[in-house]
Amino acid sequence: MGSIEELKIVRLYRAYNTTIQMCMDRGYTVRHPSAVAQAVRDPCVYSYEHGLDYDWFIQRFVTQRAAASGAERAEEDEDDKVRVPTNQNKLLEENKKHILMRGAMRLVCSAELDGATDDEEVSLSKRGGKKGSLMLVFFSASPSLSMSELQECREKALLKEAHCMVVVSAGKIPPMVRRGARELSGFLRAGTGEEIMSIQLLEEDELAYNIARHDTVPQHEVLSPEEAQLFLQQRQISLSQLPRILKEDPMVAYLGLARGSIVKIHRDTKESGPYEMYRQVI
Repeated sequence: MGSIEELKIVRLYRAYNTTIQMCMDRGYTVRHPSAVAQAVRDPCVYSYEHGLDYDWFIQRFVTQRAAASGAERAEEDEDDKVRVPTNQNKLLEENKKHILMRGAMRLVCSAELDGATDDEEVSLSKRGGKKGSLMLVFFSASPSLSMSELQECREKALLKEAHCMVVVSAGKIPPMVRRGARELSGFLRAGTGEEIMSIQLLEEDELAYNIARHDTVPQHEVLSPEEAQLFLQQRQISLSQLPRILKEDPMVAYLGLARGSIVKIHRDTKESGPYEMYRQVI
């Protein structure tokens, strides 16, 4: 395996681990692929600090070119009958000797925890997830993500009645596609005015390291709608009076927060000790 080829595999491995951790930090449980769902519950294969075992990842998602045709068939989801987009089935990143099975890496995550307690359900609400809702994560191997591929991903997610979709791109995402994603996210459900489905686009390079696990990044805690309302009432202020944090902020993007959310940031310094800051997402 060449050095460049190995670097691409390592980058994808790290991005996949960060994506799984991101889903969990948002209050979701991985349901599909079943092998990944089982692996994250196995301490021999998955750890909080390092994520999935590298050798396990290689065996599951990296194959020799000669075995590609059989691996493509394995991408089909026999349980829920939802496939990755037609063109994405063909988007297996070809290297000199190995093929990265990005289509098989698609994640289906549920906000319904097994045996969830009341506290866990509150935690889901804080992170923007509603009990029973689905989030789908697609991995694109295209050098440049296109609108047609994004539309296909969205159609598959809508068939699953997902409320949130994340697309991880192997390359840079064109500005036109980002604008298109914002427009698609702005579609509202007739009658209720609720957002049909939020769409988030991320690049592999952004996920190569989990910033939420970095020692210098303070803990970000999202207030639930009830907590936010109580917070504003107690301080007799309006949302617009709070200091701001951009929606493009790395931690805001990691948590998938919507505009108008209130974030409590926990800091601790030698001079002032532990203290809290509040920011509104704009």
